[in-house]
Amino acid sequence: MAAIAGLLLGGLYEHAFMTRSRLQLAADSAAEAGAGAGAAGRDVRQAAEARLALFPQLRAAAVDIEWPPGAGRYRGSNNAVRVTIRGRWKPPLLPVALPLGVSATALAGTLPGTTGPISVRVE
Repeated sequence: MAAIAGLLLGGLYEHAFMTRSRLQLAADSAAEAGAGAGAAGRDVRQAAEARLALFPQLRAAAVDIEWPPGAGRYRGSNNAVRVTIRGRWKPPLLPVALPLGVSATALAGTLPGTTGPISVRVE
């Protein structure tokens, strides 16, 4: 019985971890796309949103694109983009469980005089 409970809990943890990993990947990708677009003189928000469109699992997620970031070390920097994605995780096979909130944030920017984005992971 304990082994079955352990397998169930391990599977739930892995599912939650994969959900958050997907959110983080999408946030990283969108922030880098936005920073690269800004360095090239293109629309930052449009580039970040276009990259997020490649992640269909985010349809129900809330996305916040900050350019320039409103807080933190890069606050006010036109060379930086922060993307925060907030979603819900519902445990599989447990129809009575309430969904839990998960989020991921990424910050990317460019150094003055360069055209390629650099990434700084933020929680």
